[in-house]
Amino acid sequence: MKETKMRCPICEEGYLDSRIDLDRVEYQGHHAELELHYSICDTCGSEQANMDQLRINKRSMVEFRKKVDGLLTGSQVRSIRKNLGLSQAEAARIFGGGPVAFSKYEADDVTQSEAMDKLLRVVSNVPSVIDFLREQAEQKADQSNAYMMKKNVSYRNVGRKVPDISSGRVVADVANPYVHPIKDSGIAYGVDACKAGWLCIAIGPTGDFFKELVVDSLEKLIEKAEDKDRIFVDIPIGLSDGKDERFCDKEARRILGKPGASSVFRTPARATLAGKNYEEAKEINIEHTGKSLSKQSFAIMPKIKEVDSLLRSNRKARAMIREVHPEICFWALAGGKPMKFSKKKQEGREERISVLNRILPSCGDEFERILKNYLRKELEKDDILDAMAAALTALAGFNETRTIPESRRRDSCNLPMEMVYYQHMGN
Repeated sequence: MKETKMRCPICEEGYLDSRIDLDRVEYQGHHAELELHYSICDTCGSEQANMDQLRINKRSMVEFRKKVDGLLTGSQVRSIRKNLGLSQAEAARIFGGGPVAFSKYEADDVTQSEAMDKLLRVVSNVPSVIDFLREQAEQKADQSNAYMMKKNVSYRNVGRKVPDISSGRVVADVANPYVHPIKDSGIAYGVDACKAGWLCIAIGPTGDFFKELVVDSLEKLIEKAEDKDRIFVDIPIGLSDGKDERFCDKEARRILGKPGASSVFRTPARATLAGKNYEEAKEINIEHTGKSLSKQSFAIMPKIKEVDSLLRSNRKARAMIREVHPEICFWALAGGKPMKFSKKKQEGREERISVLNRILPSCGDEFERILKNYLRKELEKDDILDAMAAALTALAGFNETRTIPESRRRDSCNLPMEMVYYQHMGN
């Protein structure tokens, strides 16, 4: 039977040919050549990966990282479980981690925690420990059942919905079969400041929906979001008190080079946020840092102040909000290649949409749809692209993302000074 080829979702004219190349990857100073599965359109030449290809690529990388980190690989976890005579469901109930944890560990979809890894090694060497763990799991289950019966609570499968926020606009679901599976559950939000407040792009945990909404404050999004959700926002988090500039800003400029480095504004000092106008803020910044304050930095100061205040006062917000820089996101999603053109120009927007489409082929269509739904006085084209890049970064999950710098640095209020990104392995 002749193989049926998939039509290209980008040009909608050509057909996709499957390819496998060796891709040299690096992690923690270690290198390896892994198989990279992808497809090429025989008409427009675009390179892309479908859900199955992305899953294979991701599993190879996860296995490589496990080896480098000294953790059990998926096949080793499977061997331990089978030697103990446990099913995946039984292992999850006894060891913890969630009802499908072991299927994910063994498939190299998820990296187990260091604590879980040590526990598996202990039980593998001292099998009698399993009896104690089984007894503890049964006692916990009995207590949980008794509590639920007392409260008369029943479980049911319910679909997740993006928070219904009155000041925002929510559009219909758009299912997408190409998005790669991720480790973390919950909704992935990419957030960018816009004229109307904050543009939030929301993507479901398996790409099952793609929505946008505009809110006038991030606090409203935090109130409605659930604990497993991730909110990656394009705004500086963690502020300097003195003359030392944030290392993540300097490192981001180095990575992007010219002309991209100019998009990384110098972050104002925390004391500068008290400035009531540009001249006053500039004087305060010079006093504390020895450097002037650009008008671009001053323009986003109200947003910086809003996020800084929210994170310092709200524990829930601190657990789910992380800082991203859109150009670093695009650099990482493009496989470590800075964008060549300014996003203010048409060729720059097309360049960035091409990168987004490699991860989620519907992004180009979603960009055009969102653009039609909002006035220019509400948001700009840049805002949509930046929020999309942040959302796709958040979609990768906390366990898959990396940071600039790799070692976390914190400010005087214990807020992290870092930029989060997801290194996509595609070309």
